[in-house]
Formats: sequence, C-alpha cells, structure tokens
Amino acid sequence: MKVFTAILRFRTNGPSGIYDLTDALRSVIKASSIEEGVAWVSAKGATPALLIVRDDAVGDAVRCVEKLFPAIPPGEPWEHGNAYAHLRSTVLSTLKAVPVLGGEPSLPQGYGLYFLETRPVQNHLRQVVVQVHGPA
Repeated sequence: MKVFTAILRFRTNGPSGIYDLTDALRSVIKASSIEEGVAWVSAKGATPALLIVRDDAVGDAVRCVEKLFPAIPPGEPWEHGNAYAHLRSTVLSTLKAVPVLGGEPSLPQGYGLYFLETRPVQNHLRQVVVQVHGPA
C-alpha cells in the first residue's frame, strides 16, 4: 500500500466563505502517482466543513446551510457564541473520501470539492490534509 500526503494551506474569510479545492485535489492525486485508490480529505479544526456539490449550485448549498443553522437563530442568540459554526461543521463533516480512478478524482460530472468557512473570521489560516492511498 502506498500513501501520499499533502497539506493544503490557505487563508479564509467568513462566515460562509467558500473555496474550491477541486484543482488542488487533482494536483495532489497527480503528484501521488496513484492511479487507483482513495483520496481522504480532512479539514483541520472544529468548525470548517467540506462539501462535494454541483459547481452551479454552490451558492444554493451555502444558503441552505445558513438557513438550517443561522448565526443568530430566531428568538435568542446561541448560548455559545459560535455554536452554529460547530453545528454546521458537524452536520456537513470535515472528512470526505474521494475515489481515485485513472489518476483522477472520481467526482460526478460538474461537481467539485469545496471548503466552507463557517466562522466570522478574516484572514484565517486553514489547513486541509489530503492523503491518497493506493497500490504501490
């Protein structure tokens, strides 16, 4: 079994900043030289989220998340200031598994891998670990 690891580092602005990681995922898979296997993608932290969504529906997906877990819910604000960010992260997940076929991520046609910043932060350094596993 071969394992290739890369760490993507980038700055985010939020809340609801969305970052397309599809090309970065392709680059990591290519650098791994693994043709068949799985790419595990893990966003570090307690509040980010990873989405696999149709490219032309990214805005709709973000609005849906904001509606399900508003920053200030009707009635009273969250007892914990950014509880909504933790809930968004928990429901959406910080981990995705993407099959690798023919040295490419096997995502549905027209879909991409996106990082969602859920917190109201500016210029926040984020890290996403990508591990590609496959036969040696």
